[in-house]
Amino acid sequence: PTFSWSTHSPGGHTVGVTSSAATDAAAIMADRKASIMVGSGSMGGSARGGGWFDVQTSVVESLLRQEEKALKLTSDRLEECYSPPPSLEQEVLSRQKTVERLRSQLAQLQDQGRRKASMELQRRQSAANVLDGGDGGGEAGTGSPTLQRSDGGEMGSTTSLERMRQVVEVNGKLQQGTFEALVARLVPTLEQAPPTEYMMTMLQTHRLFTKSSTLLEKIMEHFEIMLGEAAAAQKDLLRIRYLSLLRKWVEKYFHDFRDKDVRGELVAALDRLAGEAVKCQSIAKESLSILEGKLKVMREEEVVFKRSHEISDFMFTPEEENAKPEHSVTSFESEKMAKALLIMDADLFCAVTGIEIINQFHGGSGIEDAMMEHLNAYIAWFNKISYWVATDICRAKHLKERAAAMEKFIKVGKQSRKLQNYNILMAIVSGLNNSSVGRLRKTWDALSTKASADFKELEEVMHPKANFGNYRRLLTAHQHGDFFLPFFSLYVKDLYFMNDGNPNKSKGGMVNYEKMEGISVKVQEIVQLQSCARVKRESLGTIDAKVEAFIRGMKPVDDCKLYEMSTTIEPSQRKNTAK
Repeated sequence: PTFSWSTHSPGGHTVGVTSSAATDAAAIMADRKASIMVGSGSMGGSARGGGWFDVQTSVVESLLRQEEKALKLTSDRLEECYSPPPSLEQEVLSRQKTVERLRSQLAQLQDQGRRKASMELQRRQSAANVLDGGDGGGEAGTGSPTLQRSDGGEMGSTTSLERMRQVVEVNGKLQQGTFEALVARLVPTLEQAPPTEYMMTMLQTHRLFTKSSTLLEKIMEHFEIMLGEAAAAQKDLLRIRYLSLLRKWVEKYFHDFRDKDVRGELVAALDRLAGEAVKCQSIAKESLSILEGKLKVMREEEVVFKRSHEISDFMFTPEEENAKPEHSVTSFESEKMAKALLIMDADLFCAVTGIEIINQFHGGSGIEDAMMEHLNAYIAWFNKISYWVATDICRAKHLKERAAAMEKFIKVGKQSRKLQNYNILMAIVSGLNNSSVGRLRKTWDALSTKASADFKELEEVMHPKANFGNYRRLLTAHQHGDFFLPFFSLYVKDLYFMNDGNPNKSKGGMVNYEKMEGISVKVQEIVQLQSCARVKRESLGTIDAKVEAFIRGMKPVDDCKLYEMSTTIEPSQRKNTAK
């Protein structure tokens, strides 16, 4: 936990005022170093967890006692006053909040101490089991689940402590495990670092079942136990391996430390891992520098993104009744339109981050909700294009104009397929299949034979039958590393199906690692496509200014308004045919 409070001594002096996470962490570390010099420097020698947590608990207990005493004195003074000054009432309220805050932090520390005591007992029990030879279990049949301890031994009759570290494997492949077991596989040992693929899956998808701060806390608990068991000559090697794990976390998934409280906990963890060795301190310092640099770039890019893609730019804005646009889609060449849409679509696609995709599944709040804007903007962009197609057709009052607009969109769709922009292709096909457009029989009959055939071909490619089977088969023809912009909503649908169809945890409380791995693979596919899209984007150059202004200025309307426009230009024939 990060100490971050402002309290007052009975004499009125301010004690322990802190403002930033880095300052808080530095103060804690200085206090901790001074307090545990007489010990081994590890948390392995105490059932509660050792020096660091003992010092923090003692500090909070001491401050709480002081603040409770000061609150009582101030409350007594308030009761004695016939007409107390507002400043005294405000002081009582301030002290009450401080006491509540300190009590909450003390409760967290005590709970943490109990968990660490359980881990220590579990470690000793596991060591005893190894010395005793453990309970032998029969070999599992081929393909049958095998229950194992996280240290690799098969489970026979198990104690409750052993069950905390169980995993289930099928043919040697990890399927599920307890949180403790998964963390045990994530942390490095003196003999080896964790497997890269497993480490990346855990760091990327852990938000599905726990918080980043909780995972960091568990990693540090393992470090303290292992540090207490390591020989003096091995301690720096252990520190370096744990520092490398956190550095990789910062490099790949720095968004997890966007929140200042979690960032403060990371600073404290890096300081603890750095110790006194110059090399370890250098790695810790580099990790913080990497984090600061990535967060700075992210904030700058967000400003540019918001300026270029205002949220209102992706919302349905009702059009003025008699407003006549300066241009229509027929005013521009199909190739220029398709290229502009490709560039704009690629920019939005590449802005979506993996963490946004993961966050949509666990119902995060606060800072994590704010990290969904790129994903939301890209989905809204697709919807806007689809409704723009329908709107541009339905607002043309004359049959010839409507047919020309419809043929132009078919050409842009055909060109988008040629450019392998399946997201825009699907948006155009969806717009043409809008019910308000589909009922325009006179307009469809006015299309040329070639335009009708081209539309049927595009419609067949993106048809939803057999779960978009034609489109999926088309993608299998692409080689790994080929450029194409996918129908993004289908990726989202697949991920939702994978998430909703598989629980995060089993009935026994084990984490569904197989699900995590599946989602991670799917997200990595998107990341690979984004990498190819960035390369392609660089080769496309700039957008035609007039075309870009036209696309950004489009004003699609909703379904109700579309139907009203549609029935105005081609009234229903039912009343004429009814006899």
